Amino acid sequence: MVVSKQYIEKVLQRFNMEKANNVSTPLATHFKLSSELCPSNNDEKEDMKNIPYSFAVGSPMYSMVSTRPYIAHVVGTVSRFLSNPGKEHWEAVKWILRNLRGTSSLRLCLGNESPYLVGYTNSDMADDLLPAKYVNNLGNGVFDYMNFLESLTNCSKLEVLSTDNNQFRGVLPDFVGNLSSNMHFFALSANQLHGRIPPTIGNIRFSHGQNQLSGTIPDSIGNFSLVNELYFNKNNLEGTIPSSFGNYQSLVLLSLQQNNLSGTIPKELFQVSSLSILLDLSDNNLSGPLPSEIGDLKSLVALDISNNKLSGEIPSSISSCTILEFLFLLGNMLQGSIPMSMEFMRGHQFLDLSSNNLSGQIQTFLEKLSLIKLNLSFNDFGELPLHGAFAKSTVSVYWNDKLCGGISSLQLPRCPVKKLNRNFFFSSKRIYAIVGASILRILILISSLVFYLRKRKRESTNTLDLLPNESFV
Repeated sequence: MVVSKQYIEKVLQRFNMEKANNVSTPLATHFKLSSELCPSNNDEKEDMKNIPYSFAVGSPMYSMVSTRPYIAHVVGTVSRFLSNPGKEHWEAVKWILRNLRGTSSLRLCLGNESPYLVGYTNSDMADDLLPAKYVNNLGNGVFDYMNFLESLTNCSKLEVLSTDNNQFRGVLPDFVGNLSSNMHFFALSANQLHGRIPPTIGNIRFSHGQNQLSGTIPDSIGNFSLVNELYFNKNNLEGTIPSSFGNYQSLVLLSLQQNNLSGTIPKELFQVSSLSILLDLSDNNLSGPLPSEIGDLKSLVALDISNNKLSGEIPSSISSCTILEFLFLLGNMLQGSIPMSMEFMRGHQFLDLSSNNLSGQIQTFLEKLSLIKLNLSFNDFGELPLHGAFAKSTVSVYWNDKLCGGISSLQLPRCPVKKLNRNFFFSSKRIYAIVGASILRILILISSLVFYLRKRKRESTNTLDLLPNESFV
């Protein structure tokens, strides 16, 4: 059973929506969201300047991937306007939060069987409100079945093309680059695609996860700087991550999870300041240190670089990611201690640093963070604090051989009483003796000086008394 009630309540409190009226649908039909609703003058942009739109869009991410998959479509819809949201877009985001409030007590129950989930959504295509299945059985599983896309090259007004969760099999053809220039979403996830990513792929939002795409990611993928979401997770892609990713101006989400990517993480990737929802590089073969440029992702909500071969220390610059809620660095070879600078990352909800080579004392500032889950297992940490996050059952600290202390439920040994080093004791004693002798000498010198001055004064007085008294007329 999977529950996210506590997280949803924190999200609602953050945006003052904990007392909002509940709604039963994730997005109402009266919302007709488009780019025409974006601010077109300075006054309208100024009105939206202080509204945390991107933060609010990214916050339901954990619930979406864990217990609320039905909001994936509407979250994707509002994320299209992250670069220039309008008031109507903001109202749509608040509607999503109101729906989460009404369903916060619902839980996702997983049984022993393997159910076949079928979902329905209302697709307002030319006012046709018939329910449309989003799990289908299109395609016959034979090679080169993707040629049907060529017939769509004449659809100049095509904006969305989604064939997720089908049985299309074959190579993604080069002519996908000739599809409509108005297209902003192109999804072929969970099919049986294989082969390379075409270098001609266009300036659209891609979702080609859960296929069998192979080869390297072409450098030309960085030529399309207006893309806002990229999904190439769960494929067989290899080689390095192109530095051309740094060209993106509106990218808010990038998922390269579960591939065979290797090499170091290019620092240019962390310079994409628009990344705000998710950066997922987990389950690859990435190596080298975590670039210090990670601190440039000041608007990012979720970062996952788990299960790679990263080494070195966690850079202190990560503290600049002040609104980061999800940080997963487990399963690497990171060393050193937890940076003290992470004290300023007060947005943390989930922090997993398990299965690394981290050592040193567990920083007490972690007690002050409002963590829902903290995992520090399989490291080489020392003494465990007793308060704050460490007093909760959601803390995992298993298999730290040197770890001691903490609450009784963790069943850790008591920390030994620290004894003074004998050599240190004697050396300290010698220092005290030297200091004491020096002070005594100074006092004796001062006393001698005072005695000498008083003696001189008395001798001067006696000499004056012996002089004869004379009067002058």
